[in-house]
Amino acid sequence: MRASRSHLSPGNRTVTKPACYGKPAVHPSPQSVRRRCHLLGYVPPIGIVPLAEHPSEGVARRRDHAEITEMRTGFPSRSRLCQSRTSSPEASMKIALFGQFGCGNSGNDGSLQAMVELLRTTVPEAELVCVCPAPDQVEEDIGIAAISSFRAEGGSEVFQTLDRLLLRLPGRLLNLLYPLAPLLGTDLVLVPGTGFLDDFREMPMGWPFMILRWSIASRLAGAKLAFVSIGAGPIRHPLSRRFMAAAARLCHYRSYRDTQSRDFMTSLGVGNADDEVYPDLAFALGTPPASPPQDAKALRVGVGVMSYAGWMRNGGEGIYERYLDKLVAFIRWLRGQGHDIRFLTGDVQDQQALWQIIKRLENDPPCDTDSTVTMQPAGTLQEIMREIAQTDIVVATRFHNVVCAMKLCRPVISLGYADKNEAALNDAGLAGYSQHVEHFDLELLKDQFVRACQNRHAIAQTLAAARARYAARLVAQAEVVARLLPRGPRSTTGGSTSHAAYDRNLSGKPYPHAGGDAG
Repeated sequence: MRASRSHLSPGNRTVTKPACYGKPAVHPSPQSVRRRCHLLGYVPPIGIVPLAEHPSEGVARRRDHAEITEMRTGFPSRSRLCQSRTSSPEASMKIALFGQFGCGNSGNDGSLQAMVELLRTTVPEAELVCVCPAPDQVEEDIGIAAISSFRAEGGSEVFQTLDRLLLRLPGRLLNLLYPLAPLLGTDLVLVPGTGFLDDFREMPMGWPFMILRWSIASRLAGAKLAFVSIGAGPIRHPLSRRFMAAAARLCHYRSYRDTQSRDFMTSLGVGNADDEVYPDLAFALGTPPASPPQDAKALRVGVGVMSYAGWMRNGGEGIYERYLDKLVAFIRWLRGQGHDIRFLTGDVQDQQALWQIIKRLENDPPCDTDSTVTMQPAGTLQEIMREIAQTDIVVATRFHNVVCAMKLCRPVISLGYADKNEAALNDAGLAGYSQHVEHFDLELLKDQFVRACQNRHAIAQTLAAARARYAARLVAQAEVVARLLPRGPRSTTGGSTSHAAYDRNLSGKPYPHAGGDAG
């Protein structure tokens, strides 16, 4: 197996869950988030201060007044809340973008990027603020102001003592009130896509309750609340269903990325069949130049890997091991057929599964074919699309790996963990090319692969037609978002709103600097 050792071996690196995984109570430091992402090979070490340069524990570090305020109260300082507005005096409205961003999930961050690009072309004078678990990472990667979606624990010694004496009630009250202060003066709170309303590996008092808190705070602050092109379901826990359904009912506007999501929320008593369905926001991102598909018998196969251990947190070890066993067996079969393998991931956590797969393959006897195995770090959807652009066919589990393959008109087979993958393929005209990751049949997967290879040119044409249809729908979604803005869209030249950059991305043209590193 020809591949660089630096790519195949994790060495002494420890795979760690991102700081925001499971929505911990402690606010992650920017150094912690960046270090974990950097060690996993996902985020270029741009602007990262070496840890050796930081003072040791217990030595006071110089902080300005704003940092001290945030440390003592757990609330964002006024300077952080007003940073974007003061730097842009002409800003006429404030838009908050809410979601699980900055945590190392490329699909979530790609959805945020797509919405930021839309808003910057629609209302370039607007102030954009992201509310998310890892604000420092979003500020660095996306380039907009960001605040934490949860209050930092701690405070003064007096407060901590009082909090303990009163059975943590003051701290819990501050947690409940925390979302209100950052949203004061906000015109629109917008959720940009993602699988926002599900409880994948979540407990009710984690992300589901946080969604409800911020939705209530949005209404109390007088802001419009919009869930735009989101995914919904499944929501397994009854209390989580109550929290998320209540949050969705508070919306001034809702749209979904597939009919299954809309039907699921309708079954919970939220909305009706008239709620709009639009494509996933990631289809609005620009595409990189793609190499032409090969006509040779040996193809370049993109294999998406996910550290999947079941929907809920507990009892998933057996599911994880069975998934790895069957995926490794499939990869061995592909290599035996002479196909080249290019690994794809979609989250920093997926490195754990990837290293285990590589370790198993390294112990295999030499392959009788010229099959190669390639893996490159890819932390953004643009980088993932550049990897997929060098493949002829894709087999993936992550939803946005499937979306990226569809966007590049690559035949794709889904091993999904929810209905969203199958829904996307069915809508594009690729019914019959999906299985559930927990119980997929290896022989059926081989048959699906062979069938996709035989029909790959026809599948590419089908996906091209779907992409054109999605482009028209996303332009319509952009117009709806523009109407949600309180003062109406205005261009910097005083004319009508321009969607030129947005339309360019939807047409499938390369994004700027496609040959360089994505930021």
